[in-house]
Amino acid sequence: MKTKTPVAPKVNPGQKIGRLLSTIFLSVFTVLTIGLAVLVVYEYHQSLWPEDTLTPAGLLFVFVPLLVFCFCNALGCGLYLWIDGGIHHQKVIFPIIMLTLLSLSAMGSIGGAVYDHNAYNEAYTYSPEKWAAAKNYERYRMWPSFESQHNLYGADQTTVVSYLGKPDRSETTATNWVYDLGPDGLGVDNMLLSVYFSSDALVTGYSLWQS
Repeated sequence: MKTKTPVAPKVNPGQKIGRLLSTIFLSVFTVLTIGLAVLVVYEYHQSLWPEDTLTPAGLLFVFVPLLVFCFCNALGCGLYLWIDGGIHHQKVIFPIIMLTLLSLSAMGSIGGAVYDHNAYNEAYTYSPEKWAAAKNYERYRMWPSFESQHNLYGADQTTVVSYLGKPDRSETTATNWVYDLGPDGLGVDNMLLSVYFSSDALVTGYSLWQS
């Protein structure tokens, strides 16, 4: 009795080429997305700390392509599964590996950004000692913390000096003390703080303005 040799299923050339192209597409965009995720963390660090030169605008130019690449990865996964016969196919392991790499990259990026943000908050939480030792470009970053801790309204000049030190700008007058807070968030203009005094030498108000 003759045994029949099983016939191997014919490989659809179009499916084979489509699978190859979708594999290349998904691999390339996975690598690019991971690279951009690392770059986003770097740009976030650069925009966060004042001694660095890059600005939040640079972060935007990296974050937008990252979103586009994430969409391309989702499209690549869908294309791969569609060409390869659906999620029941054994080769679904490839897009799963790619998605796992992307997930790990996202977790690492988010963790790095959170760590950097916490370090920033710790470094720029106001205290009289930190303010006295700070360079002018650091004071602008410390100012929100100061406002959350202290209310200058009604304070006398001695109290203001204990908080902010003596005014350091030539625009200062007897009723308008001007402090240099360094460059703003975009690093373009200098931010100045004016503290206004009444004839009784009590604070009546204050404002931030650009030089």
